[in-house]
Amino acid sequence: MKDDLLKGKEEIPYQTGDPVPIKEKSGNVSMANLVDVPEETPATMARFLLDRKVGRIWLLSPGIECSYADHLIIGEVENERHRDAVMDAFDQRFTKRGEPFFCEKGPIWSLMDFGDVVVHLFLPEGRRLYRLEDLFPSVPLWVLSDAGHFTLKSPEDRHAPNDGGMYLSIPEPNRS
Repeated sequence: MKDDLLKGKEEIPYQTGDPVPIKEKSGNVSMANLVDVPEETPATMARFLLDRKVGRIWLLSPGIECSYADHLIIGEVENERHRDAVMDAFDQRFTKRGEPFFCEKGPIWSLMDFGDVVVHLFLPEGRRLYRLEDLFPSVPLWVLSDAGHFTLKSPEDRHAPNDGGMYLSIPEPNRS
């Protein structure tokens, strides 16, 4: 099916695992016919993070299930210095000239807001603690490999990174 959709698009060099934007008759890019690949802009942003040595990059596409963004990109940075360098590079690459760069920096979780795409950068302990992927358990989630290829994860196959397949359990407060 994907091969049929790519006919006539030889001017764009696609590789196995690449996101494939589909142009409708109106010329707008749509992913309505494909659910196993992410859209072009979020995928470009995710790969940009990979080029900046951000680890464990996941791309969620909640669409209408999320009121503030169509796509969430989650990644892990090594430390605050790494995070700051990545955020500066992102600002230079993706912020349109004359527009403000919307970001929030925290001690273990930072984010950049690009309207339809929100990028979350975590230190490893923050990623395990907040588990943003759990907010939308049934939406498409892609994992970006170190080689730059996307793999769609099934809902039952989602677990917090570095947790050995188990979620970080947070004890309930003692209310007695």
